[in-house]
Amino acid sequence: MKPLTPGAAVRALRISQGMTQRQFARTVGLWGTFICEIETGYSEPSLEALRRIGGAFKHELVISFRPIAEPCQADSASPPAKQT
Repeated sequence: MKPLTPGAAVRALRISQGMTQRQFARTVGLWGTFICEIETGYSEPSLEALRRIGGAFKHELVISFRPIAEPCQADSASPPAKQT
């Protein structure tokens, strides 16, 4: 499963609560326009904003780093070295 972007995660949380952007913004103490910008990817929320959003609904902020798949090496000029 592909990880959600911050905006998609915020939108999913808001929708799961059955709230409009305005209601959600009031609940978390942020501007409605900022919630809209986060959800559309126009603005990136700070860690503090994400903590406020999660905390308002008793959700913790979890960040993970995953390795990025390396590009295909098929176009390499030399073949891989043989192991002995």
